[in-house]
Amino acid sequence: AAIAIIAFPSINSYLEEGKEKTFKQNIVEIEKASKKWVMTYGNTVEWNVDSETGKRTYELSLEDLKKTEFISNEVTKNPLDDDEDLMGCILISVSSSDVYTYKFYEGCDY
Repeated sequence: AAIAIIAFPSINSYLEEGKEKTFKQNIVEIEKASKKWVMTYGNTVEWNVDSETGKRTYELSLEDLKKTEFISNEVTKNPLDDDEDLMGCILISVSSSDVYTYKFYEGCDY
């Protein structure tokens, strides 16, 4: 019984680390899928433009990204929350020199 008491925290910690790693990998996959989405649909949407900097942004919802062929439903599960669906947006930014950045935000909170 003493071995189980000592081993349980170690196993639990290992499982939690695995969930965190999977979560981070899912976010990377979501951002990669967003890049593919921009190449296909980026010219069909209205971008927000900052009149001072010329920076363009677009808020791509995870729901809209899931409607495409670029991402699987498995990637949009949250391993940290009993595999509930992730909710959020990918903020796609384009600098005035055409450098693209992609950042996922849970709950679309920037």
